[in-house]
Amino acid sequence: MELYSFNLCPYVQRTIILLRLAKIEFEINYIDLNNKPKELFEISPLGKVPALKTTEGSLFESSVINEYLNEKYDLDLYSKNPYLLARERITVILIDKALSSYFNCLIAKNKEMYQQRLSQFKDDFNNMLGQGDLFKNSKSEKNIVNIALYPFVQRLLLGGDICKELPISKSFLEDYINSFELYDSYRESVIKDFDNTFLSYIVQEKKSYILTKEDK
Repeated sequence: MELYSFNLCPYVQRTIILLRLAKIEFEINYIDLNNKPKELFEISPLGKVPALKTTEGSLFESSVINEYLNEKYDLDLYSKNPYLLARERITVILIDKALSSYFNCLIAKNKEMYQQRLSQFKDDFNNMLGQGDLFKNSKSEKNIVNIALYPFVQRLLLGGDICKELPISKSFLEDYINSFELYDSYRESVIKDFDNTFLSYIVQEKKSYILTKEDK
């Protein structure tokens, strides 16, 4: 299999976790989002990652790819109960919304823009937390909610003062991440020196206000 990826993408990271859980050999084709290759659009018409080439054909959109991998390799990541399955999918949708608004906070270029976006992020984060005991969910590596939540929390811990705005502590989030560092499938789902590469991207390319405000 060949996976098309941006090296910092949290949605690609979810798919990498699944591929490692399934113990599948795969290659990663890292792309430049500012100069997307023609071949990406041939398998992902929207030009989005992740995109996956398989022996059966090509797939794109992380949720689609992940459900395919789950079914094909019997990973048992989703609840068998129809209602609980629906709730898991809702939770993932809310994680995605909080992740998106968090990223918008990170890339805000001035204080006013940051504060406006922070308000939206706090609402989205609380909506996500409203899905029961989210962080007390089973710590099993084979759980679709954890697979969606882990990349988000990993990036959230790099957000400087943003963590101080949350109703849960940074140490609590760190404990959550550490509980999954025991699993190769999670620990090896990002590039080497991920933290510094991510911060460099947000600060240098996206001109983040919140991560540079002390210097201004």
